[in-house]
Amino acid sequence: EGPYAEVTGYYADRDDRWVMEVTAVTRREKPVFNSILSGTEVGNAYGLIAGAGAFDKIHSLVPEVTAVHFSRGSVPYHLVVRMNKTHEGSQRNAIMAAFVSLAFAKTVTVVDEDVDIYDPADVDWAVQTRCCHESGVLLIPDTIGHRLNPMVEDDKWTRMGIDATVPLPRPDKFTRATMENVDLSAYEITGI
Repeated sequence: EGPYAEVTGYYADRDDRWVMEVTAVTRREKPVFNSILSGTEVGNAYGLIAGAGAFDKIHSLVPEVTAVHFSRGSVPYHLVVRMNKTHEGSQRNAIMAAFVSLAFAKTVTVVDEDVDIYDPADVDWAVQTRCCHESGVLLIPDTIGHRLNPMVEDDKWTRMGIDATVPLPRPDKFTRATMENVDLSAYEITGI
């Protein structure tokens, strides 16, 4: 088998694999879900499937979790978790629940409800303005890694959890700046 482009964006080593003889191929007239898990585009399907399962598991352990999303460029390695944090420490519980739920997760970033987890720039903004690197980064060395990732050595890697949530009680200095909605019909606009 191989070498094939893998989820990592690198080629996997060639390896001897099982041989399968296909005797028939069938299909549904209207498929329920049509996808293929292969190559570097695996994130398109895997992110949806694994994300849904991960949400169920993580939410059952940490009910404050409201959504999860695999970062597009790093499926299945970087999971972003959104939560409505009501207790200090629950963000770390969410990180640990994500690692327990996802064998391949290498990085878990937890953000507040006001962060768009589908927008990498918004997630990065939260990390850069809300994460205290001394206390908000959790490193877990010597965990079993995903063998296709070239950073795995002796089957091990280091996992990283990032707390990009505002500390509780929520200080005013973390109030996010927003643009006020203006009803332009209330103004007479001339000269255009």
